[in-house]
Amino acid sequence: MTAVLLLPIAALPLKAKQNKVASIVGVAYFSQFGVILAAALARLGLLKPPPFNSLTNIANAEMERAVAAGDVPPLMATVYAQQFWIGLVADYFAGGQDDAFLPQWCADHITLCASAGLTNV
Repeated sequence: MTAVLLLPIAALPLKAKQNKVASIVGVAYFSQFGVILAAALARLGLLKPPPFNSLTNIANAEMERAVAAGDVPPLMATVYAQQFWIGLVADYFAGGQDDAFLPQWCADHITLCASAGLTNV
């Protein structure tokens, strides 16, 4: 004969809530190791990350330009910069992760790259 443990109905939502919280905390905790893993894979030559710092500088320069021109409200500037940055990263991967991506992009956007401090790419 097998024993069956019956939980009261009221305990089920609490269990679901605990699982959701545990999942969120677990993802937040273990996501910190993703950076370490990515850096290790890059050093081993198994992963070629985009030039994140340069792309971030370009996105920040575009954000400052858009706010100064009045194209983007100051409260939405960070969201605008993040969307612009995501677009740059997507373009980098769409272009085949080529080292020539940044020089080609900056050749098409000279003023923006200059304001980002990227004059010799």
